[in-house]
Amino acid sequence: MAADALHAELQRWFLDVMEAPELPSNVSFQDTRYAFRSLLESEEQLLRGLGNAGLEHVCLGSRGAEGVEAAEEVLQHVRSCMFHGRCVLLLPSAASSVGRFSDCDFEDVILDLSAQMTRCDTVRLTMVGENAVVRNCLQIGPDTGEVMQFPRRLRVEPGPEVGSGRFGAELALHMSYEAALKLVMSREREADGAQGEEDRPQLQQEGNALGYIGAESDISNSTLRCCRLLGRAKVVNSHLDTVLCDVDTQVQSFSTVTRVFLQAGSRVGGRGATSVEDCFFCQKASASNGARVTNCLLGPEAHLEAMEATCSLIGPSIGMHHSALLIACLWPEGRGNLACGALVGSNHTGRAPDTMLWAGEGVFVGLGAQVKYPQTLLESPYSLVAAGVLLPAQRLMMPFSLVVASASDASSFPRVPRSDQSEGRPISATTPRVLPGWVLRYSMYTVVRNESKFRSRTKVLPPSGVVHGVLRDATVRLCMGARRCITQDLDTLRSRIQESGQVADDRALAHYAVTSEDMPSLGACWAQWRDCVKGIEDYSSLITLHALRCLLEYVEFANGLGDGDGPPVIGAGYFDAFQDTVCSHAMLPGPRPDDRYPSAWRVWLLSQELGFDVLSPQAGWRDQAIKQLKALPDREERVFESALRSKMRDATKASPITPLYDEAATPLDGDNLDSALASAARRVEEVLKRTDAAVKCLEQAR
Repeated sequence: MAADALHAELQRWFLDVMEAPELPSNVSFQDTRYAFRSLLESEEQLLRGLGNAGLEHVCLGSRGAEGVEAAEEVLQHVRSCMFHGRCVLLLPSAASSVGRFSDCDFEDVILDLSAQMTRCDTVRLTMVGENAVVRNCLQIGPDTGEVMQFPRRLRVEPGPEVGSGRFGAELALHMSYEAALKLVMSREREADGAQGEEDRPQLQQEGNALGYIGAESDISNSTLRCCRLLGRAKVVNSHLDTVLCDVDTQVQSFSTVTRVFLQAGSRVGGRGATSVEDCFFCQKASASNGARVTNCLLGPEAHLEAMEATCSLIGPSIGMHHSALLIACLWPEGRGNLACGALVGSNHTGRAPDTMLWAGEGVFVGLGAQVKYPQTLLESPYSLVAAGVLLPAQRLMMPFSLVVASASDASSFPRVPRSDQSEGRPISATTPRVLPGWVLRYSMYTVVRNESKFRSRTKVLPPSGVVHGVLRDATVRLCMGARRCITQDLDTLRSRIQESGQVADDRALAHYAVTSEDMPSLGACWAQWRDCVKGIEDYSSLITLHALRCLLEYVEFANGLGDGDGPPVIGAGYFDAFQDTVCSHAMLPGPRPDDRYPSAWRVWLLSQELGFDVLSPQAGWRDQAIKQLKALPDREERVFESALRSKMRDATKASPITPLYDEAATPLDGDNLDSALASAARRVEEVLKRTDAAVKCLEQAR
């Protein structure tokens, strides 16, 4: 083939690579000029003498327009290779060392001679970048006779396995999790460019399209069909088919990856063969240790091991490391976990799998628990489903709660008479019991540890640039909704009891059973009256704490005590913006949060909980603010003490039961704290200093 024809052919290949929106700038050829020529007679003789064949299909190329220099020194490292079709050997750049090619069969390839390729049976329609290492591979590229088929976007359909595909979306490699979530939640499917397969082809099928093995990638003992690895990828003992990998990705341990996009830092495999199909992995997400993941969107830093996940949106910072099942789940805010043996996805038997779960932020499903569908826990963030619980289909709206199997026969507890004087539906022995706000009263360490863990471990920051806390506007708003629902329903029940002539104080009603007939926010669970009263107290304490934190933050901003000149950055979760779209309006009191500072919702919160308007031009609110702020350090101290008690309770329980426990466990007391408790203790000291400074400013402004 003449040099001019070769140059034109290469330009078509390069244009295809340049037009790929998935490729980062470091592999773009837009600003680079190339020179090409056929092999010199001396070069061809050298290559033939080294056992190479098909040299009539080979030309040399170099970066730069000044021409291609003599290349005998580089070509002597190309041995026992067969060339077919259009093969271009790019001479190494000055900064690259000379590579090695041996025992390979090439067809329609562009090879950077700084790479190393050995013992590869078939390499077709592929470009190999600088310093890449490929060895012992059966196949690189599409099958013989096929053209490259490669997706510009990948369609993922979380939600019901049989349905309209309402939550399906076509995602591009460099799309952020926030943008992907907007596509999943959007009702304007066509406006978002997410038409069905019949309207828009998913695969690019161009004869000149090339696969790509990026610079410094390391591929061994694997098969890659129609793949593009953008750089520093590592693939070991695995099979990849139609895969697009950003930089610094890994696939290993005899894994099978089919129609998958892996963002930077993602990983498949490790400690066991893993199967991933039709999935989109956001930054630093992973599936390993024999996991089987199909048709899922994994958020940043979501980690799945030894489990099966299907048709699910698995949010950020989820860590599931045990054998479990997750089907048709939308878990947009993530941060939760499934324990070993948890079965989340029990659709009704014998019918189509057309129901799903909305999981709330930080929800934990315990050992061997079964979650029946349809199920909504979106309004129950950071709730715990205890071991062995059979959770029936429901919509539970109780944040920071504990769901347990009934320890006693619930039917033995008295019931509040219905308005029609009937006894109501009997409580089944298998109906689980919910303890509203239990985490806030008995396991504050869970909240403190989560705050510390997410702050220290999160590497992929949300759009605000700040790791959003557990106790923030969105979760506190749900607690306000739960408190309102419980209070209103208990007042209604109390009125019924008074009408019947019975004593209606909380002490007399402590053991009464309350069900969803009396309180819809309980879902399919039941609760004791006294637990509902405790829930009101716990939610109220948390809401007041958050209101005081917001007040301190606002006073610092208004008086120039904070960091920087602008308003403080409010750490919002990925799904907070969709809260009003999906959550029950009964759980969302107050105005809808906005982007102003302070937001309308925060102004309303301070007015409702603390009794004054911080935006009022009158100075009278400052006297109330001084009094309220002085109580904040004491409340922070109580949070720390509650967390310490809940952590020490484990040791107190284990010590008399477990031999040598005291010798094996790390002692824990007020002077010897773990990292989470130490962080909470530092917060108490920090808040005390900040409060003193804020109170002085307010006193001076009076």
